[in-house]
Amino acid sequence: SFNASDEENNQIYFSVASFLHTPALLKMNLSTYQLDVEYAAKVNYESQDLEITKHSFKSGDVTVPLLLMHKKGIKLDGNNPVLIEVYGGFGISMTPHFDPSKIMFIENGGIYAYPMIRGGGELGLQWEYAGKKLNKINSINDIKNCAIYLTEKNFSNPSKIAVTGGSQGGLMAAAAAVLFPTYFKVAIPVVGVHDMVH
Repeated sequence: SFNASDEENNQIYFSVASFLHTPALLKMNLSTYQLDVEYAAKVNYESQDLEITKHSFKSGDVTVPLLLMHKKGIKLDGNNPVLIEVYGGFGISMTPHFDPSKIMFIENGGIYAYPMIRGGGELGLQWEYAGKKLNKINSINDIKNCAIYLTEKNFSNPSKIAVTGGSQGGLMAAAAAVLFPTYFKVAIPVVGVHDMVH
């Protein structure tokens, strides 16, 4: 994201972040287009040992995009612990952000999963409306179908799959676990607004 400009020195400052890298403040000289790291937090893990892979799964008549973050070369033996994080509301897209607790989880053999369920803004207005109000069941079905995909592809099994989310995501995590308890070992709804009419 854009942070500031320095017209006197013909420079701009902007920040970048990802699931695997700490936020960094970058500086670009607009005369030479030279890019320099102004500041980046230090971490004590090797990001090149981890990877993000893109997948997709069927949910009813749509295909739902899915990002998985895990160690490179992870064994697909159906026994990896998985944390599915969801939001799926108000047309909001969850942007990549660095979370040290997720890195620790992955370093210890876990898989972080982010399915872009209906109701979010990742695929436009139709995607948002397909998971809104009376269509909210589509969002919940997307979460269930994500768990099914992870099981069928031998990433994990229902005894090792957790689902979480905050606010709207908390509502989604709780609803998925209540409606489909056999697909998840645990649900961690964080500050969930548990009103299905909202």
